[in-house]
Amino acid sequence: MVSVITVILSVATILLGRVLFGKWFNHLTLYIAAWAPIILLFQLKLIRYQDINSFVWYLILSAFLSFVLGTLTVYTSRRLKLSQTEINDITQDVWMRNDQRLLKILILFFGIIGLLVVIQNWMVLLKEFGTIQGVLLNASLVYRMRIERSIEGQIPYLFTFSYVSMFFAAVFSASRNKISLLTLLPFTGVILKEISQSSRAGILNAFFLYIATFLIYRYFYQFRLNVKFSNYKLVTGFMVVAILLFLSTTLIRVTRITNEKFKGATSELNELEANALISPSLYLYFSGQIGTFNKVIQKEERSKLFAEKTLTMLYGTIAKFDIVKRPKDHDQGYFIPVWINTGTFLREIFMDYGYLGLVVVPFILGLLCTYYWYRFFETGSIFNLTILSHLYVIVGFSFVIFVVRLSTWVFPIVILTIVTYLIEKKDSKSFNKTQF
Repeated sequence: MVSVITVILSVATILLGRVLFGKWFNHLTLYIAAWAPIILLFQLKLIRYQDINSFVWYLILSAFLSFVLGTLTVYTSRRLKLSQTEINDITQDVWMRNDQRLLKILILFFGIIGLLVVIQNWMVLLKEFGTIQGVLLNASLVYRMRIERSIEGQIPYLFTFSYVSMFFAAVFSASRNKISLLTLLPFTGVILKEISQSSRAGILNAFFLYIATFLIYRYFYQFRLNVKFSNYKLVTGFMVVAILLFLSTTLIRVTRITNEKFKGATSELNELEANALISPSLYLYFSGQIGTFNKVIQKEERSKLFAEKTLTMLYGTIAKFDIVKRPKDHDQGYFIPVWINTGTFLREIFMDYGYLGLVVVPFILGLLCTYYWYRFFETGSIFNLTILSHLYVIVGFSFVIFVVRLSTWVFPIVILTIVTYLIEKKDSKSFNKTQF
């Protein structure tokens, strides 16, 4: 019954999103793309998961309906009305002038700094393990050291400049309707960093940021110039990105996970143990989070500090001054029957805000996504696109965690909002002086 309801709601929501926004890619379809697969895969029970309490299914449904309601709230109160006076000639704005020189500079500036910091991080690991092969063969140890914060000497956080570069590369590529070679610079930084940490979350974060920014800006660019782009180059470029994503995440998986035999796995799943494309661990990653959320609800697991999961980065900063105790970077895991510690973004929302938060936070998220969708299409402001794209990352990542707790989400959005606001503010003043 759960699978049938999921399919019906998915089809209805995808069609609703197309009607509301006039595009197939929007935050309603993104929410469905994130949640429908994990529910359907969970229901396959290729791992003999413990049964989910009916109350938990109602909570998941309530959160989804709240997200849709937040979207409809803005839609019904604010129709998309593009004013010709709000957007000047798009080809002459500060981002497109001089053959997009500013975008190229920003991509290279942030991308090179991010890559150099990643190289420095690798040098620290090479000093510890001797060779690249040594780092990869000890991926499980590196992973534990990262969790325990016992890797000393690495420059922190500046590697997130690669994500800033990724955003600008997506805007640049979308305006040219192809995956630019400049895109390889930030992707290289992100992939090398995540391999060094034996982590996949940052790669998925970057992928969601790039895809959301690229597709939204491509929609806008076509609309403003009244042109229709060919999809041939686009498909080729995305195949390259997809291959990079697959190879990097597969490398991380095979070096970090040494045992693909899971307790409770069916014989059908065990047969996939040596499969490079679909493995038991991959199935767990894309299905097990609901089981964790079920456990959290059963045990009434709550945060010790106010909004601890939402404000993890803030608490981590002030903890250095002994004002509060630093929150743990990773949550408690549960055996369902396989051990897993991620429980969708609803887990962190529940831990921070309780049952009311499971309704209020998705509602606000749907509301903000819709508001900034309209603001971007009305103004063409890259500042608004920055916020919209990062909201989409929250939605895309919602099947795993509440991504606002990660440095790879917090630092890029802070840097990008400051940089884009200052650039557009300065350009606006220059334009007004010229007009006067």
